[in-house]
Amino acid sequence: MIALDTAIPTVRNVDRALALFGATPAFKNSGVDKFCANYAARRDKNDGTGFYTTIRDAFKKARAAAAAGRDYDAEYRAAVSVIRSNWERSQMATAINYCYATVATLSATTITDSARATGMHSFGEAVGFLWGWSTTVASQRTITSVQLSDALALMRAPTSGPWTFYDVWQKPATTLDELLAVAELLQATYGFSEAEMLDFKQNWISVQGRQ
Repeated sequence: MIALDTAIPTVRNVDRALALFGATPAFKNSGVDKFCANYAARRDKNDGTGFYTTIRDAFKKARAAAAAGRDYDAEYRAAVSVIRSNWERSQMATAINYCYATVATLSATTITDSARATGMHSFGEAVGFLWGWSTTVASQRTITSVQLSDALALMRAPTSGPWTFYDVWQKPATTLDELLAVAELLQATYGFSEAEMLDFKQNWISVQGRQ
């Protein structure tokens, strides 16, 4: 996002930010997208209102405003704000997805070693997304440092102190409820609806076959 935060907007910097996002100018909204764009596409139902689509439209507006010159600085800044907000929201929706996936896998009556590994992989993804945002500048994200600290503490991966994430598979009766509490914390922080929370359980690229 730093590439977009320049005193004088340039098309080159918009293109750089798009590459960092992981999409191409074709905006496929499918499995060919990389990095954060791929995760945004997974959370997008391709109905014209999702994270990926919103970010796509904002990138196009930012690029056009940058090309048009300084008279369109306000339009450029507004588009960048939309990109930043939805980039963050799509990643938090993905953290929710992985919390749900962990709970679904590790709450089974009988769990094989393979299933346990799958569940902990999902858990690691959720932790990674939240830890990643904890390293960004607080003024450039919606979630506060306190909220991130609370979420990571519930996940046994605190921002300070020893990690005890092994409790997730060793004490599922307690820890899986706490993962659901993390999902609820993120829901409250971003104002996600109950319908959106259900949608976040899906990988819409796979569900809709958008390869």
